[in-house]
Parts: sequence; structure tokens; C-alpha cells
Amino acid sequence: MPVEYTLQTQQTQVPVQEHTLPTRYLVLVGIVIAITTLLLGILLGAIFSKPKNAPKITKSAQPSPTISQKVVETVTPTPMQETISLAFLPGKQYFDDAYIAVEEKSPHKTLLLSVARLEQQQNFTQFTKVSYFDGKEWKRITLTNTTQDGTVVPNSLLRLWNDIENAQGDLKKIIATVQVQKQIVSLASPTLSGEISIQSLPGSTKFIYQGVGTLQIDNQSFDVKVFRSKTYSFNASDLSFLGTPELLTSDFMISWDQEGAFYYGSSHKTQNSINKIQNSQLGVLEDAIRKVSKSLQISSSMSQSSDSQKQYQITLQDPINTRISYPMINTVEKSPSQAYSWILGVGDSQIVKSEGRTVDGYGVFEFIQQLK
Repeated sequence: MPVEYTLQTQQTQVPVQEHTLPTRYLVLVGIVIAITTLLLGILLGAIFSKPKNAPKITKSAQPSPTISQKVVETVTPTPMQETISLAFLPGKQYFDDAYIAVEEKSPHKTLLLSVARLEQQQNFTQFTKVSYFDGKEWKRITLTNTTQDGTVVPNSLLRLWNDIENAQGDLKKIIATVQVQKQIVSLASPTLSGEISIQSLPGSTKFIYQGVGTLQIDNQSFDVKVFRSKTYSFNASDLSFLGTPELLTSDFMISWDQEGAFYYGSSHKTQNSINKIQNSQLGVLEDAIRKVSKSLQISSSMSQSSDSQKQYQITLQDPINTRISYPMINTVEKSPSQAYSWILGVGDSQIVKSEGRTVDGYGVFEFIQQLK
């Protein structure tokens, strides 16, 4: 608490000499005294009208990053929860660029980065989501920016962003850098194979890519497999189901096996589905020689392994006919709720191929299951 001081003056007797002055001088003296009193009152009023606890403003020693657009940041207060409060408006644009990088060796350090831009009535909302598995636990942070257009804008979470098309073949080019608490995590030099079309509808278009790269964590480099997805829509209301997990049953999986094949599975089922995006299933196999097969049906289930370990299984049906199982370890509940379970996990997988052979793999899975 600040100490209050009281200014005290000692009163002394001052001799007064009396003078006899003409009346006009007395009037002039009175006017001067009145003006002086008025000015003194204004000055004292300005001083004492200030708040006693006015905040002290200091300038930061570190300059803010130069950004060409106006940015207003809102950080999700609880990193382990996901709060989506964006408006998916008809006739408005939606863009999403996402990367998943999984360390090739155990414990499979993993970075999931998504930068979605959603057009509102005025300006755009940029929604940056980071999920980072450091080999022991998950750390999750979301941040919302208000920007002028759909261009990706760096912020305090997304420290750096480069267009991957301009970085292909540059082994030292950083694609993205994020700051997760005190750790700096960068994705560099991904070499991705040709794009695979996942959605090509009037309401949404989506492509995926996969390849290799490096994850730089606090000046250490780790070899990783890289998955990239790119989604855009010119009618965002078709994707509004993304903001209502309590009405959505969803499965997502990517995996790489030891023979060089890549697997992708995605399924969405909503209540009162009104378009093909809301109720869709697709499985993809890209083999070691980059031949691509697709399945329009996938299924998922929970099971127990021989050692009583709970497992998540997803099956890519005909013509891929492959079942992929993940143990339910290294998981996190993305959005705790009594209405649904939203689980994200990473780890080793067992892949049973169409001919019955079992091979080892690793990757990421995510699912939403309704509890009511």
C-alpha cells in the first residue's frame, strides 16, 4: 500500500503594515487577486482530479513483430480444452492449412498444427490450434486472431509461417515455428508426394499430402513423417458441423508402416445430416511405390488386446481391406464433456493387411464418440 503524506506548514505571525490607497488601486488589486485565484484553482483541480492509483505505463524493451495486418489475439485460457465459438456463415470463405509431424522413433514426439481462417461479416477470424506431444505428455494451446483477409498471419503462438510451395527442395527452409510454453518447435524441409484429392464438392475442396521432414525442438533435430492437409470452401456454412462436436461422431487416423506405405482414414456422421460433407467416409492407401487406392467405407471400434490393453481400431474396407490398431496410451481428452468423448492419441500401431500379414507402424488417431 502506498504511503500517504500530509503537507503541514508552520504558522508564523507576519507584521502587517497599513497603507491608505485610492479606491481605484483597491479595485485593480482585487481584480488581480481574483484572476490569480481562478488560475490557481484550475491548476489544483487538474492535479488532484487524477486517480490515486493511476496505472504506470512502461514501454517494452522488446519491439513487437512487424505484422502488416491488424491482429487481435485471444488465447484459450485452459490449454487442455477446445472452445469453438466461430460463425460458419453462408457465402463466406473458409481456409484451413494443417500439418502433422510424427517422430519416426519412439516415443514419437508429435506436432499437430492447424491454421484455419474463417470469414465473418467483417474481417476474418484466424484460429490457430497446436497440439504437441513431447514424448511424455500432451500440451495444447489455441489462439484466435482477427485479420483483414484469409492470409495466414504470425502471432504469439505461430511465430513463423512460410508457404510450403516456396520451400520445396530447400533443406534449411522452416515451414512453421510455434512456441509451446517455453519450447520453440519448428517444422523444416518437408518433401511431400503428389496431392491426393479427398473432397471435391461445391461446398468444400480438400487435398492431402505426405512425406518426410525434420522437427527442430530447442535446437535438436528429429526425423519425422509429415502429413499435410489443405481445405478451402466458399460457403462456410457447409462446414458448420465442425463447430458442434456434441452432434458429431467422427474418426480420423494417419499411419505409416515399416514397409513404406501410408494410410489415411476419415469419417463424419452427424444428426440430421443435410449434405455429403457432414456424412462421409473415406480411406486412402498410398503404397511404397506411390500407388493410391481409396475406400468409401471405413469402420471403427474399441477392443481389448491379449494383455487387456484397451485398443482403438479403424478398418479401411474394400478394396484396401486393412485394419489398424492403436493402444489407448499417449492420449488426451481434447474437450472434456459429459455429452461426448473427444480423444487424441499417438503411438505405435499394428497393421493387418489385406493378405493377412501384420506389420508394425505408427501414427496419430482422433475420434469423437457420443456418450448419450
